[in-house]
Amino acid sequence: IDHPEDYTALIRDLKESDRLPDNIVHAFNVLVRNQPTPFDKALKTGYLSLLYLVQALSAERVTRHIQVGIFSNDMFNITGYERIEPALATIHGLSKVVAQEFPNLVCRDIDVSLPHTMGNELSELAKRLLLEFVDRDRQMSIAYRGKRRWVQEFEPFALEVSNPTSGYLQEEGVYLITGGLGRIGLKLANYLANSVRARLVLIDAFDFPAADQWDKWTEQNGAQDVTSIKIKRLQNMKNAGAELLVLKADVSDKEALSAAFGQAVQQFGRIDGIIHAAGIVGTHAFKSIPEIKEEDWRSQFQAKVYGALNIADIIADREVKFVLLQSSMSSILGGLGFGAYAAANAVLDALANLQNRLGKTQWICVNWDGWNFEETNMPTSGLGSEIAQLAILPDEGVAAFERIFSYLDLDQIIVSTGDLKARVHKWLQIEAAKKEDQTPETGGELHDRPDLPNPYVEPETDLQKQVAAIWQKLLGISQIGIYDDFFDLGGNSLMGTQLISELRDAFQVELPLRSLFEDPTVSGVSKIIEQERSEAQEGEMAKVEDLLKQMENMSEEEAKKILEQKKGKNQR
Repeated sequence: IDHPEDYTALIRDLKESDRLPDNIVHAFNVLVRNQPTPFDKALKTGYLSLLYLVQALSAERVTRHIQVGIFSNDMFNITGYERIEPALATIHGLSKVVAQEFPNLVCRDIDVSLPHTMGNELSELAKRLLLEFVDRDRQMSIAYRGKRRWVQEFEPFALEVSNPTSGYLQEEGVYLITGGLGRIGLKLANYLANSVRARLVLIDAFDFPAADQWDKWTEQNGAQDVTSIKIKRLQNMKNAGAELLVLKADVSDKEALSAAFGQAVQQFGRIDGIIHAAGIVGTHAFKSIPEIKEEDWRSQFQAKVYGALNIADIIADREVKFVLLQSSMSSILGGLGFGAYAAANAVLDALANLQNRLGKTQWICVNWDGWNFEETNMPTSGLGSEIAQLAILPDEGVAAFERIFSYLDLDQIIVSTGDLKARVHKWLQIEAAKKEDQTPETGGELHDRPDLPNPYVEPETDLQKQVAAIWQKLLGISQIGIYDDFFDLGGNSLMGTQLISELRDAFQVELPLRSLFEDPTVSGVSKIIEQERSEAQEGEMAKVEDLLKQMENMSEEEAKKILEQKKGKNQR
C-alpha cells in the first residue's frame, strides 16, 4: 500500500495492455475497527494510497476521464455516534485537490456505516454504492447511514457582536498560543492582551531573545529587524497589562511540548485556553500533487496535525476550558497546490469533532480564508488579485475571532469572505459549473484584447496557433499574443484547470499544472507541450528498441505472434 513504485507499475501495466479503467474504487479504508487505528497506519491506507495512485496516473500520462470512488467508514460525523478516525480526513482533503489539478479525475468521498449483519443489508448497501457511479449528481461528499443518503451542505450563520467574556474568555485568563510568534499568533495575542489583560504563553519553534535582552537586541539590530518588530509588539502587550511567557518548543515533539506546558503551569498556575496556530505557510510550502514528496507532506503534518494530537494527549487530565484549532478554508474548498495543506487541515476539523465527545474541554475548529498582512501592497491583476480579493485583513480576522469567542458549544466555524455555496459550486462541482459557464465555447462572442503592459505578438508556429485558439474560446478574447499573461487576460484559477484539461485532451500530453503558473503564456505552455511530446516519443522509441532486442532471440513464429498482438492493441 505504501510503496509508490507499485502503483506506477500497476498503471503502466494497465496502460500498456490497454486495460485502463473508467472507474476506480478505492476501498482500503472500509474496515471493521474494534479500536482506534494508529494515525500513521491510517495515513498509509488513506492519504498516501490516494496520493501514490494519482501520482502514478500523472507519471504515466493518463488523460482519460476516470471516476474515483473513495469509500470509507468512520470518516464523517452524521449521527454523532460514529467512531471518527481523524487520519481518514486526510484523504477527504486531498480528494478535493485531485479533481482541481486533474480535471479528468472525478473524485467522490463516500462514507458508509457498516451493517451489523453480512447478509441482505450488505448486499443492499453494495447496490447503492454502485449507483454512485451512474445516474447520480456530482456531489463530492456523500454518507450512507442505513438506508439514508446524506450529502454535505453549508448554511450561513451570523455571529452577532457580543462580549467575549460572556463566552470563553475571562479577565486575566491564561492562554497558550502555539505558533505564538507568527503573524496570526501575535495578532491574536495582542487582542487578548488588550481586551482581557491576558496572561499569555507564546510557544514557537525558533529561538527568541529572553525578555531582559529585548532592548539590547533592538539596539544592536535596529528597529526594522524582524525580531525587533516582534519585540516591540510584545512590549506593547506588556504595557497594556498582559503578562508574557515566551517559550521555545517543537509542538510535534510531545516531550518538548509537555515540558512547555509544565513551565506555563508553574508560572501561572493553570491554563484556561489554547489556540493552536502553529503551521507551515508561504509559497514554498505548497506543491502540485505530482511534486509532493514525503518531506513535503510531513512538513505540513508535523506542526498542525501532530501538534494537535499532542495537545489532546497532554490536556487529557487537565482542566482546560477550550482549545481553538486554526484550520483553513482549504479543507472545505481544496486549492491548487494544496494537496498536503488541505489534508492536514481536514484532520483538525475531524479531531475537534472527536475530542468534543471524549472530554470536558470544548474544542473549536475555525476554517479561515487566507489572512493578508500585505494590505498596502495588494496585487491588482493576475492570479494574485483573485486571491487577494478573498483574503481576510488582520483587523477583520480579529473581529471574527472576538465573535467566535462569544458563542459557546460550536464545534466548527467556517469564516468565508465570499458566498460559500457559490464557491463550493465553482470549485467542487466543476463539471456542473463548466456546463453553466457562458463562455464563447458555448456560443458567446469574442471581445477585444485588453490593454496589457506587453505588445501583441502574433502566434507563429502551428502549435502556438492551436494553443492560442483554445485560449480564445475559454477567455472570449479575439486576439491573444504569445507573451500575453493568462491571468492578466482575465483568467482565474478555475479557468486554469479547465485550460489544462482541454490542452491535455487536445495534445494527449500530461501537461503539469505548475506550467501554467510558471509561465502563463502561449509561448511558455507551447514549449512545455513540445517537451512533453519529445519525452513521450523517446519513451516509445525505448519500447521499440526493447521489443527488437526481445525478438532477436525469438523464433519467426513467436515474433509474428508478438507483432500481431501489438497490432491488435493499436487498433482498439
